[in-house]
Amino acid sequence: MLLPGYGQARLDRGQAGALFVLVEAISLTMIQKSAADLRQARRFENDSLVLGYTTNSGSPTIPNPTDPNGGTVTIQCREDQTPGYRATGETVVDLADGVRKPLYAIVCPTYYTTRLVQARRTHVEDWVALLLFNHLVSGADAYVAAHLWDLPGRVSVVPAPGGGTALSFQVSW
Repeated sequence: MLLPGYGQARLDRGQAGALFVLVEAISLTMIQKSAADLRQARRFENDSLVLGYTTNSGSPTIPNPTDPNGGTVTIQCREDQTPGYRATGETVVDLADGVRKPLYAIVCPTYYTTRLVQARRTHVEDWVALLLFNHLVSGADAYVAAHLWDLPGRVSVVPAPGGGTALSFQVSW
């Protein structure tokens, strides 16, 4: 049970052993990858992306530097998000009226939300569950095969009379 595939290999059941080793290798690889994804999501969970700066905390617009008429550009986040404002602690002179105003950063949340962290945690748990299941099934298969190795039986699938298939089991006494 501790080494999936070992019991099958000792009983000359190479294909079954190879299947358990393959599932073990895939599970371990995916646990490592999923854990790295989870660490990344946790690291950036409360992060935000600064998209621009404004002196008006109620409007997500900033001056358009390419417009000679002094037009503005509206800052937009993804369609399911609205921009937020964070005070920078600095003041600047507003060119429109020459008055000193506080500077606000226009921010959008990143892709790394709490729901994403929960989903990635679930991915890790799923791969660990598959790994444990593989160990249990491999151990049970090796245990049953070890106790039935000298049973002179033969199991096969044969065509049934009238169409369909049937399971055939022959035991010699």
